[in-house]
Amino acid sequence: MGTVRRAQVAVAAVLLGIFSVLFVYASYVPLPSSASRPLDRSRVIAAGEELARASVADPESARFRRSFVSTKWSVPTTCGEINHRNLTGGYTGFHRFVAAGPVALREDEMSAAQFKRLWSVMCEADE
Repeated sequence: MGTVRRAQVAVAAVLLGIFSVLFVYASYVPLPSSASRPLDRSRVIAAGEELARASVADPESARFRRSFVSTKWSVPTTCGEINHRNLTGGYTGFHRFVAAGPVALREDEMSAAQFKRLWSVMCEADE
């Protein structure tokens, strides 16, 4: 019986050693790139504003305010207001915009009802 007990203790010690080595190894290995990361809101806003800027006639004249990130859907969405110069050189006044993925849509590009629906779906907080 003594040899069986020693064999069980030896097996337990070896397994404990293996698990300890694996635990230490796992604590030093970096996370894979596909691991979820915290949302960098400033980068999302900058990317959304850049999309909106590219959609106007004079991109260098674009001015932004009240930009924020909406996470209602799986794709982070930049919502805010843009003012830019039109083709005659005058500023249009601030209009809302929505930018998600590769698309940016402005309030002055569509009917008020269409944009209101888009804004409510993409930008307004859940209640």
